[in-house]
Amino acid sequence: MHVFLARLVAITIASASGTGSADSVLALWRQQAQALTAVVHTELARNFLAATATLPKPPIRTIYRDSISGAWFSATEADSQSEPVRSRLQPHVRDGSYYYQFHYGTFLNYLRVLELLGDNGVERLEGKRVLDFGYGRAGHLWVLASLGANVVGIDVDPELRALYSDPGDQGSVPGFKGHAGSLALITGSFPGDPAVRSAVGGSYDLVLSKNTLKGGHEPAQRARQSQIVNLGVPDSVFEHTMFESLKPGGLFIMYTVSSPRGNAHSPFPDTMLRSAGFDIVDFDRDDTPGAREMRHVLDTSQGSEPAEPADDSIALYTLLRRPR
Repeated sequence: MHVFLARLVAITIASASGTGSADSVLALWRQQAQALTAVVHTELARNFLAATATLPKPPIRTIYRDSISGAWFSATEADSQSEPVRSRLQPHVRDGSYYYQFHYGTFLNYLRVLELLGDNGVERLEGKRVLDFGYGRAGHLWVLASLGANVVGIDVDPELRALYSDPGDQGSVPGFKGHAGSLALITGSFPGDPAVRSAVGGSYDLVLSKNTLKGGHEPAQRARQSQIVNLGVPDSVFEHTMFESLKPGGLFIMYTVSSPRGNAHSPFPDTMLRSAGFDIVDFDRDDTPGAREMRHVLDTSQGSEPAEPADDSIALYTLLRRPR
């Protein structure tokens, strides 16, 4: 490593002392997963929780941000930059907890998505293709891949690309009970960027999107939604692309948790979804009790005060199927 970057790493690691060890992080997730088994009933959700115990020990990783351009670099990329660029790179040490859950909190909150899919006929993931739009962190994707799925995550956040840049971050994933899968992570605008769209491909059995596609479908609500995520294409084109990315019989779930001041409603009207070809299984269906129960268990399992009755979050989901 370049001596300049090596010095920055040493300084930043010293300042990052006190972060939880990888072993303690894994132990906490296993403890939470065990506690959550009491509030699920589908085989898919139970397997998701059980497979959490097989997560490999996460690395501590240093990535770099250009203080002027805002670009993110892995350690290898940073070391290859010109001296003027290196002089303005700011190191950021990411511990094992951050590696798996980024800054969005525990990835175990994907449990409700898996439980709902299990309620709609998805029993196992072996050999299935799964796309996560706006994946945000890799922890749940690793678990899904360990259940035998071939998982693709797509996100626009450039920090994710830098964080998951080592060869071992993607590719084959050892299987839970022998069901090995794979993981691929793609950064860019989907489906607006043709190269990204080509890389994502199609023939997916499941498309997931949690806390990304949201904001409501009325005109004023959609105006605010465009500030949350820029799809790069008209809504109708996006929905048609998602439809085409699925196999016949495939499912697309949009799941959002928000505060009462937010808006967890689908960003697309049901008429548009039907026009794209989808069968609507559930539209803006309330999952608030399930989401609150899950959060209650997560809070109490790590010694926090129970979220109820103070928890006023709202959870809604829309589940679509491409007809066979």
